[in-house]
Amino acid sequence: MIKKTRRSQKTAPIATTKTSPLIQKFGEALRVQRHLLGLSQQEVADLANVSVNLLRQVEAGKDSAHFDKILDILTALGLQFQLTHGQQRIVLPKVL
Repeated sequence: MIKKTRRSQKTAPIATTKTSPLIQKFGEALRVQRHLLGLSQQEVADLANVSVNLLRQVEAGKDSAHFDKILDILTALGLQFQLTHGQQRIVLPKVL
């Protein structure tokens, strides 16, 4: 008779990725704007049609969020994302 042994459960090591200070500042700016507007995370998530979890990740400076969802959050908060290169300027979203 073969005796079954229990495998010891190993947990995966926690990944320690360094988040960019720029992404952290971006998330902080969104959080500040949300507070200025007197909105909860749930209210902004509903307005942006994203999950509260995603909004929390963005505000915490996690770099795993999808850019299109970040634009939805910006729109919900009445903000724009601006890229400049020399004389060229791109503002997203184009219509608020």
